[in-house]
Amino acid sequence: MNAPQDAPGLAAVVDDFRLGSPAQELLDRFLVGTAPAGEIAKPLAGGVVVHARDGSGGEALARRGVDFGVTTVSQLVAAVAFARAILFIPGDAFSRPPEPKALEDLVNGAPRSAHIFVAGRLAHDADAARRVLDAAAARGLAIAAGGYLPFTWRLPAVDVPYGAQLTHAVVVTVGSAGAAEFHGLDALLALVVRRDGGEKGVTAVTARVGGAVWSWLEAHAQVRGLLAAAISRTDSPQGDALVDGRTQDLAGLGLLPKLAREPVAWEVEHVDGLRSVLFVLNGVVADTNFAVRETSGRVTSAQLYLPPAPGFHYWTALARRAQLFLAGGEPLWPAARSILLDGLLAALDAARARAGSRLTTSGLQQAYAASAESHFER
Repeated sequence: MNAPQDAPGLAAVVDDFRLGSPAQELLDRFLVGTAPAGEIAKPLAGGVVVHARDGSGGEALARRGVDFGVTTVSQLVAAVAFARAILFIPGDAFSRPPEPKALEDLVNGAPRSAHIFVAGRLAHDADAARRVLDAAAARGLAIAAGGYLPFTWRLPAVDVPYGAQLTHAVVVTVGSAGAAEFHGLDALLALVVRRDGGEKGVTAVTARVGGAVWSWLEAHAQVRGLLAAAISRTDSPQGDALVDGRTQDLAGLGLLPKLAREPVAWEVEHVDGLRSVLFVLNGVVADTNFAVRETSGRVTSAQLYLPPAPGFHYWTALARRAQLFLAGGEPLWPAARSILLDGLLAALDAARARAGSRLTTSGLQQAYAASAESHFER
């Protein structure tokens, strides 16, 4: 069946369109447009059709119909049948995977050669992610997924040197269970794939919780030093800084155990010997920071900066990258990266249930490389 001449340029399938939801933040940037080089913003060419799966946001969507010509439809198949580009934004886009049936229906209903971008992750584990990717490939669809941390601004504007020989990597993040791990791993994989040889996959994961985090750090000076380097980049230190604005060396003064609420450290062992550690340290900082060490001893560190309200322009950074893909471009990450991310998130869940024990992983030896270009905003 040939597409009608007025086929939409974009179909958005959303679970929740209330103000402040991921769907509202991301879709509005497609409607208003993004400005990749400082020019006047232009929206994606063609009309926009929205299918709200939970029926929420009716008044807000009606307003966008008036302001932007958005058409709201009640049936998924009517929304995606002729769309060249499809944006899928689950309700808990970064806290948990989408419902398998929802993504299955979308893939089966999309026209051949369409591009689909999923905000967040694809599936609950590596095998499920493979099934989604295989189903999309069988129908000639291009599909990609991810979050905003790999693309947002950095303070300072540095990246892991392309081809660097890394020994350790640390990401410090915050947030609720599920979302913190997704964002932390999404950022971590974007950083360490730039190392010599690219990513080769993961062989084991160990979770350390509560006081075990600090006792383990006492015996691992290199990780302890990288944690201090990462935290030094924060512009949201907690504790006394909130009381009187004082500057403190949180790590050097030994304040981390006092400030951290239910700390977790996830140690990730990569196939090529790299050791990565994802720290979730609510109460210590209120942002995300990283540090990596090369075999030469050189350390690179920065904050993954999230611009504040009312703009929240980290959503703009994600929208720009997603829009380039949906307009027919290549995904920034190969399929193997989505498989590894979803598999790692499942492994973290399993490791936390056996905190302190080394959990070997299967099916996560996913090898892929990154381009030399850095894709974060400047």
